Amino acid sequence: MNYEENERIDVTMEFLRMLAKLQLTKEQQRIVIDFFHTYLTLTKREEMIVLNKIKADDNTERMLEITNPYIEHGKDIGRKEGHREGYTEGRKLGKSEAKREIASKMLSKGFSIEEIKQLTALSEKEIERLRQK
Repeated sequence: MNYEENERIDVTMEFLRMLAKLQLTKEQQRIVIDFFHTYLTLTKREEMIVLNKIKADDNTERMLEITNPYIEHGKDIGRKEGHREGYTEGRKLGKSEAKREIASKMLSKGFSIEEIKQLTALSEKEIERLRQK
């Protein structure tokens, strides 16, 4: 939806006020929040503004109870992104370590630095470091 920042914040606040008045289970809240979040996603800055507005609202306690699953949902998304980034980074590090191990074995078998460079794509400096170990 094409809302301006202040409109997104106002709509979110109104949504949370309405949700605070409803007597929903945590699971029902999560479904409604997920649906809402599908159509209106806040930036981190906007989320901070909303949290500050919640603290100043008359229904602060109830709204904070509601936003906890909302925040947990955001944390879940963050964890998944972090896991994906960690996996990707781990694979890169693993490949790099494998190249260094292969280069070390090649050095011990008498391969030239040029041959090792061509086969492993390691830099000459990196190969020299391995040679000195």
